[in-house]
Amino acid sequence: MDVLLHRYPHMLQEYYVARLGEWHRARRELRAKVKTRAQALRLQGEVREAVRSSFGPWPERTPLNARVTGALDRPTYRIEKVLYESRPEFLVSANLYVPKRLAGKAPCVLGLCGHSDNGKASQAYQSFGHGLAMKGFVCLIIDPVSQGERVQYPNAEGRCKLGLCAEHNMIGNLLMLAGDFLGMWRSWDAIRGLDYLLSRPEIDPERVGVTGISGGGTMSTWMLGLDDRITMGAPGCFVTTFLANLENECAADAEQIPPGIIAAGIDEPEILIAAAPKPVVILAQRDDFFDYRGTVEAFHDLRRIWKLLGAEHNLQLYAGSGTHGYSQELREAMYAFFSQHSGVAAGSKEPKLALAAEEELWATKYGSVRRAGSKLVIDFTREKAASLARKRGHVPAAKLRKMLAEVLALPKREGPPHHRMLATMRVGTLRFQNFALDTERGIQAVVTAADPPGWRLPPARGNRCALVVPHVSAHEDLTLTKVKRLIAGSGSVFGLDVRGVGQSQPILGEADSTTGPFSSDYLHHSQALMMGEPLLGRRVHDALSALDWLESLGYKDIHLVGRGLGALVALLAATLDERPRKVTLLNALGSWHELTQAAVYEWPASSLLHGVLEKFDLPDCLGAVGKRARVVEPWDARMKPAQR
Repeated sequence: MDVLLHRYPHMLQEYYVARLGEWHRARRELRAKVKTRAQALRLQGEVREAVRSSFGPWPERTPLNARVTGALDRPTYRIEKVLYESRPEFLVSANLYVPKRLAGKAPCVLGLCGHSDNGKASQAYQSFGHGLAMKGFVCLIIDPVSQGERVQYPNAEGRCKLGLCAEHNMIGNLLMLAGDFLGMWRSWDAIRGLDYLLSRPEIDPERVGVTGISGGGTMSTWMLGLDDRITMGAPGCFVTTFLANLENECAADAEQIPPGIIAAGIDEPEILIAAAPKPVVILAQRDDFFDYRGTVEAFHDLRRIWKLLGAEHNLQLYAGSGTHGYSQELREAMYAFFSQHSGVAAGSKEPKLALAAEEELWATKYGSVRRAGSKLVIDFTREKAASLARKRGHVPAAKLRKMLAEVLALPKREGPPHHRMLATMRVGTLRFQNFALDTERGIQAVVTAADPPGWRLPPARGNRCALVVPHVSAHEDLTLTKVKRLIAGSGSVFGLDVRGVGQSQPILGEADSTTGPFSSDYLHHSQALMMGEPLLGRRVHDALSALDWLESLGYKDIHLVGRGLGALVALLAATLDERPRKVTLLNALGSWHELTQAAVYEWPASSLLHGVLEKFDLPDCLGAVGKRARVVEPWDARMKPAQR
């Protein structure tokens, strides 16, 4: 990659690391001041309120309509195949492991799966189901959305055609538009699974555990923070700090990024404080991509809270010697911990297991809840989006601008930004002059002047100019014939690479991808979402700062042009700011609503806003811009030419 075209590849990553590092240190200092039981209880209340607010709104508890569709027989236990509805017509497939000989009510465990294509049938999750049943525990293991029998985008063989993590993000991003959170959906499936588990006559409601690894460790952590009926927990291969994840460039699935949780002052492991001082063992692997150093730091910080609440030794940390996964070593640590706190003399050693084939564990006839009549997540999203559209109606321009500024969480601007004059570069026969605008501490938005006449500081040649906000690179868009035609006669020409675009596109993970499910763009969108400062909002801030800069140079007649992802930034900026006298949107998205109706889409998560469809949509913004705006060759949900 030409370094002249890519000057700030680490800028956005280091910006967020610096921001989160400051927050992390300040939060730890604040927690260190919690020194009494009363202060610990106050903190616990704050955590519970923040977590439940971040995860909500919660759906209504509707009839489970649970049924057992079959069973497998083992010498000392049976495996029941269970279906229940966590929401009306939304089926959850599960396996219930039940010991045959019980002396009274039995302790139980809710098993939550990590990221395995076959869900509850995966070797690791089956293993602890069999193992717990042989030790006298009843265990319910449920298929997560997109896994096992609950694939949302199946191929011809019924398997997930997108990949389960990509599928999580596909449905999770759309839920975000409608004000929902995939982690809440996953948690609600688990809460309703616990409802079913506790309805069984075999169960002792005073001895209820939850466990899982990776994505299941995520959900176990969330459940310990959300459901007071759980009396003990063993979350694994997940608990570390948000800072460790970010520093290590570790992007997370949509269910692992609670909106606004950092803004509420809660770090990832602190969600467990809601369960204090119940018995909890944090399971970890020393060689995990979830940084063990963050796990150790979190454990010591959390144990202080357990100590203040009178049960320091109820919080334990067990570190395995392997890599990411629910190894036998970790399962045996879980058996020992749950046995100790349930009063079961079962020991820790895992017995010899007879695992079942995936098809044997199906609760549906064909291994698909969809084929069994279940609605899909996208069905609910479509319905909610349509309902929100009906409720919104017309949004007056003044009200829209106020709501837009709030949703974007724009920082304060104080006059035109300071600019840096960068080296001139040549690409073929064209010459480009670049200016880095300091739009925020640690952020430079790069303005490219196309074919300048040799000056360093660009004084206004007349008062007319075009500002092009590109799809992925100002250099690329300024050379496009379509763009050249659109800006012909507009005076001086500038391109604007907002943060994370073009000259500051990060080199992380899927380095050349903006739309990939775990691209750098997605990583930074996720971070911004938890901070309550959407990345799209910060990009709009860069565009508004560029308008301040152009105005300071004497430009009064500004033609604002946006292409693709840049068209979204340009539209939102023009909605808030009337200085652009003309606004051209090339390859623009027609509406966020249409993404919810399309199911499969290509627009990245950073182009979406949490809960925006509860307030307004892009056509409202276009209406507010009015006659200044022109839409040219719009794109559909797949970033292809829209059908007219």
